[in-house]
Amino acid sequence: MRLKILWAFITFLCAILLIGLWNIQLRCGQKYFLLAEDNRIKLIPIDAPRGIIYDTQKNPLVDNRPCFSVQFIPSELKKHPKAVSTIAEILNLDVSYVWDKIKKNRPMGFSSIELKKEITRQQVAAIEERSLDLPGIYVSVDTVRQYLQGNFLSHVIGYIGQMNKKEYELLSQDGYLLGDMIGKFGIEKSYDKYLQGQKGGKQIEISASGMYKRLLSEKEPIKGNDVILTIDSKIQKVVEEVFQEEKGSVIIMDPNNGDVLAMVSKPSFDPNIFVDSEKKEELLKFLDDRKNKIGINRAIGGLYSPGSIFKIIVGLAALQEGVADSKTYFDCKGFMEIAGRKFHCWEEKGHGLQNIVSALKNSCNVYFFNVGLKLGVDKISQYASMFGLGQKTGIELSGEQAGLVPSQSWKRQFLKSKWYSGETANFSIGQGYVLVTPIQLAVVVSAIANGGTLYQPALVRGIVDSTTGEILEPFPNHKKDLKLDPWALSVIKDGMKEVVNDLGGSGAKAKIDNITVCGKTGTVQVVGRERKEQLGGGVATRNHAWFVCFAPDKKPLLSMVVFVEHGESGAKKAAVVAHDILIKVLPMFTAG
Repeated sequence: MRLKILWAFITFLCAILLIGLWNIQLRCGQKYFLLAEDNRIKLIPIDAPRGIIYDTQKNPLVDNRPCFSVQFIPSELKKHPKAVSTIAEILNLDVSYVWDKIKKNRPMGFSSIELKKEITRQQVAAIEERSLDLPGIYVSVDTVRQYLQGNFLSHVIGYIGQMNKKEYELLSQDGYLLGDMIGKFGIEKSYDKYLQGQKGGKQIEISASGMYKRLLSEKEPIKGNDVILTIDSKIQKVVEEVFQEEKGSVIIMDPNNGDVLAMVSKPSFDPNIFVDSEKKEELLKFLDDRKNKIGINRAIGGLYSPGSIFKIIVGLAALQEGVADSKTYFDCKGFMEIAGRKFHCWEEKGHGLQNIVSALKNSCNVYFFNVGLKLGVDKISQYASMFGLGQKTGIELSGEQAGLVPSQSWKRQFLKSKWYSGETANFSIGQGYVLVTPIQLAVVVSAIANGGTLYQPALVRGIVDSTTGEILEPFPNHKKDLKLDPWALSVIKDGMKEVVNDLGGSGAKAKIDNITVCGKTGTVQVVGRERKEQLGGGVATRNHAWFVCFAPDKKPLLSMVVFVEHGESGAKKAAVVAHDILIKVLPMFTAG
């Protein structure tokens, strides 16, 4: 009896063993075969060199240089704590940092992840010497981004950085891997899918202990497409040299097609701090600098009141709507009383009788109080919106702000209050709620210069296909015909001409011999008159300074916006900066 029970037990065990073998060999054989292959064959991705960024003359602004990088396979390295300690020692990394990398990239499993970029030849040699102690660790030949001229054009070019988890979730379906270097700012970000290129890769066979055995196959990466900007480096250098350490922005455009020839935002930064491990201290300073807001491209992301620059739009609206003509005069006594309150002109003793041309020349507030009240807030808003204010221009950079064009309905909706006539007076001289960016005013002055065509500003002239060399046209620039009255436009241009070329014009400091410049100054109160009186009359108001212009007057070749944060006066500061730029830049156009 006992023998029968023993035989039954042995038969039962054998049955279980046979069922298990059947399950492993037949039912799940393919699954385990693939797992075994995955343990034996590993894929090491090879990053593609990013495309080169050129200026409009095909001078390289951003390139790549070769370097060595350390890659690791999370599933292999986590099995070998000693290897983690060894590689941390070789690369001068904290062991905790390496373990954190392994944990964060655990979902990547058998894929290769970058541990450290740009290691020294001595570190490469050390890894090769101790390769038997470093399963799952590989050295690859890579490239590192090189911003050839440091701070030059930094806010336009931008920079790259390592992809984070949030970005990976959005981009993984496009072939990106966690830890990839992607564009984070500027053109590097906006045109990342063109600059990125196509990854290559190596299939390698490894032993059960995770050691390299042999190369099975290799696919070469395809370099990213090159990007050609509209920026002219010669013009850009002049602007950067003149603007020096000022805080603010300068933009030069071709008014005939919307191409941006120069764009400066100050303070600037060196994009190399994001890719050069030796510049960690500079990177920390950049990230910690909240006062200067270096990371904001003031040309497209800085929001400011336009001040007297806005008088160009209000004046044009008054002429087109029949509120005023060139023979309409208002008497400026230095102030105007509206609803029992005095609204002051910047000239305390007043300008006397003013028409539209002299009011632009002198930047007379009282004249524009009068025409602004006759137009009304909503008509002014209509013309401001027609010129693109209160909306993004669509320039190929992230971080652009739309600004604000107020109206009666806007104030009711957002401030739960009615609109007052005194607010219309402020609005008519570019103060109060209205906010603009320098790039918006560059578009406005370009439209005045070219006769009424509103161009979408462009920074990219072409994309060079890396495989064929063919130059692909970027997205087309949108344009809109504003249908401006030629007579009204000529009157505004006459006023802008006198601003610069008449001895008493507010922008006389921008005058250039032999070339007629048309312009407009603007000074924006950062601390209001009442607050100034509370603080004591001698306290500096820290006014912002604007100057916009185009030249020559007949067939304009360029338009320009100069904005100086806390520059005190458009006439005394921004116009001087514009003069110093124009005197060097205009010969570049007239000579060619």
